[in-house]
Amino acid sequence: AGATGPTGATGPAGASGRTGDTGISGATGPTGPTGPMGPTGPAGAAGRTGDDGTVGATGPTGATGPTGPTGPAGASGPTGLTGETGPTGPMGDVPDDVFASFANVQYPLTRGTLIEVFPDVADSTGNIVQTDTQHISLAAGYYLISYKVSCIFQKANYMQVTPSYNGTAHLETGIYFATTTDGSSACGSAFLILEAPSPTTFTLNYSGSADARDGEINLTIVKLRRTL
Repeated sequence: AGATGPTGATGPAGASGRTGDTGISGATGPTGPTGPMGPTGPAGAAGRTGDDGTVGATGPTGATGPTGPTGPAGASGPTGLTGETGPTGPMGDVPDDVFASFANVQYPLTRGTLIEVFPDVADSTGNIVQTDTQHISLAAGYYLISYKVSCIFQKANYMQVTPSYNGTAHLETGIYFATTTDGSSACGSAFLILEAPSPTTFTLNYSGSADARDGEINLTIVKLRRTL
């Protein structure tokens, strides 16, 4: 055979043949370098609350805070037991007594008139003041009053004397004496406690069955220390 001639020009490519079967995977290559961090994705839905953990140890007590404003007063509690009585204090000074007396003698008693008396011992305090011979002014307070009246009737009669104070006559503290023979003497006396809530005037009224002569009158007034 002769020598091989020169290679001719390449002819046009033929039609592609069918793809061959996939070969077996080659061995995995080494991991490439980590790529840059991608952008943060949207937050996922909140998960369920976890179980409560155990209570931690109590921390140290903090510093005391400032005192708050005073609250309103509470209701009063029950009254406590009465304590023992203390010792008696020293005796105070006893004030002077207040008194006055009045009298009249050989006085004609006339029916339906006020009896006249004259001062015997005057009161220096102004509580018992005779404004005229028939009227005695008393300051407010308590008084012990005693009086006696005697007289002589020409004929059988009766003697009636009635005190008046606090604006009214008081028969319950009056005196009464009846005679049964001519020329008899009549005599009576009375004691009373007078309560004067306010200043008052004291009088004695004669209202016997007839006029009488030789009247004798004694009147004593003592103001008591008791207060109204």
